[in-house]
Amino acid sequence: MRKKINPELFIFFVISILIILSSCSVSRGFKKINGIDDCYLYNNHTYFYIKHKTNWYDAKSACEAAEGHLLISNNEKENDFIKKIIDANTWLGLTDVENEGFWRWVDNRLLMWSDWAEGEPNNGGTENYAHYNAQKNFLWNDTNRRNEFYFICEIERKIRDLTELQEKRTIILNTLLELKATHRVPLLFDIQGCYQYVGHTYIVCDVKTNWKTAKAACENSGGHLLILETMEENNFIKKIIDELTWFGLTDEKNEAVWRWINGELLTFSDWASGQPDNNQELEHYAHYTPWSEYYNWNDAAFTNEYKFICEYDFKIEDSSTLIQYKTTLMQNCDLLLEK
Repeated sequence: MRKKINPELFIFFVISILIILSSCSVSRGFKKINGIDDCYLYNNHTYFYIKHKTNWYDAKSACEAAEGHLLISNNEKENDFIKKIIDANTWLGLTDVENEGFWRWVDNRLLMWSDWAEGEPNNGGTENYAHYNAQKNFLWNDTNRRNEFYFICEIERKIRDLTELQEKRTIILNTLLELKATHRVPLLFDIQGCYQYVGHTYIVCDVKTNWKTAKAACENSGGHLLILETMEENNFIKKIIDELTWFGLTDEKNEAVWRWINGELLTFSDWASGQPDNNQELEHYAHYTPWSEYYNWNDAAFTNEYKFICEYDFKIEDSSTLIQYKTTLMQNCDLLLEK
């Protein structure tokens, strides 16, 4: 005689099986490696989630040092996997810095699918680098490369050996520390926007103004709009700026003959690709542009309004004197802008 199945027990059994299958599907396709912090295997690739905040380029370099690359999210399934393991703003290996609106992965492939948040990417000024936005359910957002987020290094093979995994993670972290040490520029006397380099003092002025006003403000405060004497000085300046920034170079008197404001001819350059182009025959003044991968130079009309750097050809020895110079500079900015 057949034994009758209790309907309630059968329903409970079926529901339990469905719950177990559902929980398995959440983790299906990826595996966390025990013994290595935030290390995962997925689709024959290895992923290191590095919970140290850094800028986009340092993240990219750290991954490449370990023979990997900054995360490339190839499809929706991989993207969903990544969303399960991240818990803060996290860089993607995706940028349109070379050609606005044409997003490419770090391996130079064009973006073929996306997971942008509503209204993104919006290129809010200088936003050419993609990340998962924790404030928007980890949908993608574009932002400035100098923001600092967590990041994921992806290695395109499955690594199971714990020793090799630990070595890779150590390489990533050590590279990151070395890059941070190289890029760090201390403030002079801990005063915001003030720096020294080889006997000169620099004040970065956050007031946005046109080139001629910036030049006058610097000169009225005992300095001059930034003059670059060497590529080394130029590279130093790139470490302390984060926006469009004027400096003292112009071809206003003789087209294509670029001179510093002290009259000296330009002997080296760092122009962005295709620049200077004297667009509409109005661009005779130089500035740093964040639209270039490495804050290269661009020419613009003097009426554009950017930050600027005043240079003082001497070393300021105490904080009170530095504060006095900065205060004078800001007062001159205010007076000139009121005119």
